[in-house]
Amino acid sequence: NTLVDGFQVGVLWNRKTLASGYPDIEYKRVMESSNSGLLQWLDLINTYGFAIVRNIPVTPQDTRQVIERITHTQSSIFGDFWDFTVTDPSTKQHVTTTTASSSAPPLPATNVGPKLGSQGGMEDISDYGDTAYTNACLSSHTDGTYYHEPPGLQFFRIMSHTGTGGENTLVDGFQVGVLWNRKTLASGYPDIEYKRVMESSNSGLLQWLDLINTYGFAIVRNIPVTPQDTRQVIERITHTQSSIFGDFWDFTVTDPSTKQHVTTTTASSAPPLPLATNVGPNLGSQGGMEDISDYGDTAYTNACLSSHTDGTYYHEPPGLQFFRIMSHTGTGGENTLVDGFQVAETLRTTDPAAFRYLCTKPQRFVYRDAKNYIETHDTIFKLQQHSTSHNASTGGSGEVVQVRYNNDDRAPVYQTPEEAEAMYSAIAPLMHAIKAHENTLQFALQPGDLLVTDNWRVMHGRTAFTG
Repeated sequence: NTLVDGFQVGVLWNRKTLASGYPDIEYKRVMESSNSGLLQWLDLINTYGFAIVRNIPVTPQDTRQVIERITHTQSSIFGDFWDFTVTDPSTKQHVTTTTASSSAPPLPATNVGPKLGSQGGMEDISDYGDTAYTNACLSSHTDGTYYHEPPGLQFFRIMSHTGTGGENTLVDGFQVGVLWNRKTLASGYPDIEYKRVMESSNSGLLQWLDLINTYGFAIVRNIPVTPQDTRQVIERITHTQSSIFGDFWDFTVTDPSTKQHVTTTTASSAPPLPLATNVGPNLGSQGGMEDISDYGDTAYTNACLSSHTDGTYYHEPPGLQFFRIMSHTGTGGENTLVDGFQVAETLRTTDPAAFRYLCTKPQRFVYRDAKNYIETHDTIFKLQQHSTSHNASTGGSGEVVQVRYNNDDRAPVYQTPEEAEAMYSAIAPLMHAIKAHENTLQFALQPGDLLVTDNWRVMHGRTAFTG
């Protein structure tokens, strides 16, 4: 008998976990008649999502033979197997020769440059409208996103290359990053220097993005203490997106008992929505001030804010959020961060019934103030869409891709006693996990720091403050 766990997606990886080497196998092993090498190759692909076959003879025929050890090649608008030449897009002169192929289902992409897409011949690159037909950098992506069923396995090969660059990049799309808590990040938090982020080579920018992708948050250190420099750093990643609170705020914290402005802070967000700041209330205006009574949000007090995600009442909550303090005279106001994905995985293991409820039962989230009323209904944990039907019945096998929760945004609901008991039986362990000391990072931002969080993953909060 042989058994395989069909829910096992393999080993999640990143640059660090594969630092010692990539999954590979020798050509001769793959071609052995015993099939033991073939099974090893398939196991590598299943485990890591990719593998490299070494020392294949440099011919299209041998390339096709290796591919057909696994599967047939499947045709698309680009053909099924291509032996093509990369073209300099400025001159349309063919400058080096490459081979690539794809299989089951359709679509090519090469590791060097443009796909000419013909079956053993050449066509003008203008026949195809794809960024891969330039020699520009291509961000990591999946192919065939425009097909109802994108390709399954894809095979890439270079026969020769005279020039520079053209290196492959791979990203594990199943890798949600490193799950963390207070203990695992005890030695330090993910951070990067401002000068590195602003380098024209973009290597620092890529490092910053990698930190955000891996941990769900990162801190940029030693930024000049101005709103203009703050915006420039943010716009290295994205534009700021407007909401009822504006798009970027340079505001002053207010003592709620006197409404006197006592210290100045900056924050911004993208996509929509305000940032709860690490010091106190956001006044939300674009470079000006408004009375805090205009906004109905607990962030406009100096009280402790439990860790939460923002914009729970929006159909699509903000993605990245940026927090900054320009100055603070007083005590408290420390940031708190909780890894929502780590909380979800803990509940999946320790309380499957609660996890199933939080994945399948939409909750009502509301924002209300003197001018606005916003409401949405959605689940607290959102799973990968392709797994939804299975999760609805078993509540346990899909990857969590979004956390949406702010206890202060939960609105009243009409329920039977049984429904209420089921809801609170799930909410109680969730709140316990969010508030648990061992799951919470707590630190104070300095005026030169900028904190960015993935609002679909990391929950943020603030301790009570004075000043």
